Amino acid sequence: MIAARLAAAVLAMAALAAAEPVWAGRQYQALPAAAGASVAASAPARLARWQGDRAAAFSFIFDDGLADHTAIVLPLLEAHRLRGTFALVTGRIPATAAEAAAQADKARQAEKDPAKAAAIRPRPSWEDWRAAAGRGHELANHSVSHPGLAKMTPEQVAAEIDGGAAGLLAAAGVRALTFVGPGNQYGPGGLERVRATHLCWRIGGGLGYGRPQAGEDPPATVARWTARLESLAAKGGWQLSMVHAIIDGYDPTGEEAFRLHVAQAAALGDRLWIAPAGEVARYDLAVRHARLAAEPAGERALRLRLEAGLDDALLLVPLTVVVETGIAPAAASARRGGAELPCRIAGTRLLIDATPAAEAMEVAWR
Repeated sequence: MIAARLAAAVLAMAALAAAEPVWAGRQYQALPAAAGASVAASAPARLARWQGDRAAAFSFIFDDGLADHTAIVLPLLEAHRLRGTFALVTGRIPATAAEAAAQADKARQAEKDPAKAAAIRPRPSWEDWRAAAGRGHELANHSVSHPGLAKMTPEQVAAEIDGGAAGLLAAAGVRALTFVGPGNQYGPGGLERVRATHLCWRIGGGLGYGRPQAGEDPPATVARWTARLESLAAKGGWQLSMVHAIIDGYDPTGEEAFRLHVAQAAALGDRLWIAPAGEVARYDLAVRHARLAAEPAGERALRLRLEAGLDDALLLVPLTVVVETGIAPAAASARRGGAELPCRIAGTRLLIDATPAAEAMEVAWR
């Protein structure tokens, strides 16, 4: 069953690469310089550079699909109402929890060190990852087998990239929006291939998380990590992270430090939009190309028109429209075609979440 779905998914990915989407080549690496990208404005309304009119965006990316990710990271993020991006090596994921348990049991029996054997946990299965995607987390493409792409031919590189995306589509039913190079490599022709089929990618390690520095206690580690996010919120832009293990695996952060850091990161939510990389990339592309027009519709009312600039249903996502009212309204509303739109008051601003469409919006406040 999965093999048949995988074959169909490979053909689908080939078609996507052949028919270059309208956004291909318009992406750029997520860096603080993204803060300088212009967005549409029509006084007294403008589009927010980042969702919720926050100053910056940040995406947690967890590499390799480790047991720590489903056992520790997923419940931790969800407890703080956050969602992350999980970069999966599609060829290494067991189909079911039963298969994962059998693999772990086999590994325990082969391990000669009793302490290490006892610590072996089942790897997350496709069942686990489908459930995570259903709760709003992003499943990203980390290739089929995590090879050294720099030493491969262009054809082999393309097979790893397209095969990873096809594996996600076949086994989890999700389209790969983000590609994370194995070992932060892309190989010959790899970046060009990714740019044609994915919305986002990570070059290098982004904001790296790993073992605390020698002699550093968890609070000091957390202070250093959180200071980077404070700086991002102050300067603006968008950055991606690289996290591997938390307690068991490559470059573990340590559970205490990571739990404290996530809590502190969540507390920055009024200034820093923390969301999966693919979600931020969709907003980023859509908002940089959208068109916004505003005209008076009364003393304290506006008629707004928000239209998409790129013709791709993938980019039809809610954008934040900011209306500067000049007063602190007691109440406000936004409607389109008789339907209420999310609208909240933030001081003298109205923040309205609306998907681009041909029909105008009516906004009023008092």
